[in-house]
Amino acid sequence: MSTLIADAPALDLDLFCEESLRDPFSNYKAIRDAGPAVWLPRYSVYAIGRFYDVQAALRANDQLINGE
Repeated sequence: MSTLIADAPALDLDLFCEESLRDPFSNYKAIRDAGPAVWLPRYSVYAIGRFYDVQAALRANDQLINGE
């Protein structure tokens, strides 16, 4: 497991609530501000919200793989 994921902070965000669907930008900012990768326990997924971190993740397909 990479250090990026092992040290990821957790945020309990509801990305699909009515408020977030109308204006998701405060949640997007919270994800970006929390770190390069953020654990979203409500959905059991990691979120990556910064442009350069997303680029790096897409290029690291040998390290960041689907858990299935």
